[in-house]
Amino acid sequence: MSTSQPKAKRLVQPARRQVEPGQLKKPEIAQTGFTYNIWYNKWAGGDYEDSTNTKEHAQTRLDLTKDSGYTRADASGAKTYCLFFARGCCPLGAQCQYLHRLPRPQNILHDLSRDVFGREKHASYRDDMSGVGSFSRQNTTLYIGRMAEYGEGRGENQLIKHFGEFGEIEKVRVLHGRGCGFVKFKNECNAQFAKEAMGSQSLDEGETLNVRWATEDPKADAIDEDRKRAAEEGTEKVTKRLAMDTELIHATRQMEALQNGLPPPPPVEYITNGQEEDDEQDDADEVTPVQGHQHSQQPQDKGLLSGTSIQAINKLAQLRASKPTAVAVASKPTNGLGGLAGYGSDSD
Repeated sequence: MSTSQPKAKRLVQPARRQVEPGQLKKPEIAQTGFTYNIWYNKWAGGDYEDSTNTKEHAQTRLDLTKDSGYTRADASGAKTYCLFFARGCCPLGAQCQYLHRLPRPQNILHDLSRDVFGREKHASYRDDMSGVGSFSRQNTTLYIGRMAEYGEGRGENQLIKHFGEFGEIEKVRVLHGRGCGFVKFKNECNAQFAKEAMGSQSLDEGETLNVRWATEDPKADAIDEDRKRAAEEGTEKVTKRLAMDTELIHATRQMEALQNGLPPPPPVEYITNGQEEDDEQDDADEVTPVQGHQHSQQPQDKGLLSGTSIQAINKLAQLRASKPTAVAVASKPTNGLGGLAGYGSDSD
């Protein structure tokens, strides 16, 4: 189930003031423990608090049709959205230094360590899955708790109705009888915005919602994308490391030449983009037989290591795994490998 968001129109009106200065009253947090935790904004050390009674309903709510408009951020080119605008309580209006509109995928921050409101993410989620979130993976799914029981089908429609105005939704799911559900957005920026906009709000039954990040993103390919991105970054770093390790490349090619009875290769001078840029001899295809064995012409290297080099490394590894004492080379090397190729017993 998915919903499509209407195409954003150009803002032609200034953003209005959502509240007047001093209009909101700071709620008093009921003491349910012995120590006040400023990080989680709650008391700790006492009895387990009843989550249905300690959460107060939000005093304001965002109205995108009336509240959206241009601010100073549109003239300055800022890409950060106003957190108080999302919560419906920004008293600055058009004078605000942040954007007062719905996030657009082409205008969001590309820094994965921050959210659309400019807040820094952390390496891991909070224990209660609240807060800004984690930069270790992208999460586009919100957990919606303290829902009223709407019945089969109606609960999904309620989530689409209230959360769909903040971005395109790919999937919704309601756990009937448990008072909770999940909303899966297409873009993470819309999930970040909707989490702040619908926190402590209600659907149609006057409940106070508990909106947090989902523990595990139901979208399987989201996890695969994170793993793929990590693998690509690791491959890139390994490739750069190998491109600078000319001694490793030269030693491997010397092993290949020794095994095939070929002349020792010239030293690697430098590597550019993973390819060796040294002068090749024009008569390299003419190979002098060694020890009475004839060898065919070797394929030209097209990367850091040729296919023959990789095969030689794999073969030596297999021989060493099966016969640890029989990896000695028959003839003594004369091409500078020294003890590396002449090593033939683990007892030495």
